[in-house]
Amino acid sequence: MEIRDDGSGCFVRLTPIGYQYKNPSGDPYDDNWLIIKGRVQDRHQAWTFQDPALLVDEAHSIARWLRAAAAGHGTQMEVGADGLPLPSLQMIEPNIGLGLVEFTPTAVTVRFFLSLESAPPSSVESVEVDMEYSLDLTTAPGNLERAAKEWEDQLAQFPYRG
Repeated sequence: MEIRDDGSGCFVRLTPIGYQYKNPSGDPYDDNWLIIKGRVQDRHQAWTFQDPALLVDEAHSIARWLRAAAAGHGTQMEVGADGLPLPSLQMIEPNIGLGLVEFTPTAVTVRFFLSLESAPPSSVESVEVDMEYSLDLTTAPGNLERAAKEWEDQLAQFPYRG
């Protein structure tokens, strides 16, 4: 799945490429960690990552979240005790999070929070909070719908192993 900012060419591309552990062990967490390959381009740099970042059910929640945001039903971000915005969709590992910045019928701005192994290499050494990097992308609601569909299609080969 790829979400591209309509005005700048910045983007986030995520692809599930496999389970962290090929053979299930009976542990609902270990059996369902997905390795996510990511490519990100912001206005200043591009980077890639490939790490176990999402559980299968968390990965599916991204598609639901994107559809809700595209329909104007997404939850706005809240502000944490430190005054910084928090993702409205958070995961067990804080590698990837999502937040709704703004919705209009013709444009939706979503914020990708990227942390730990998913963050740009330039920010890894200055980590002070879990969600230290974010990138806002503005696109048409239909593009979020397409991204959700593409993401679900990619996830189809990785069912929940329980």
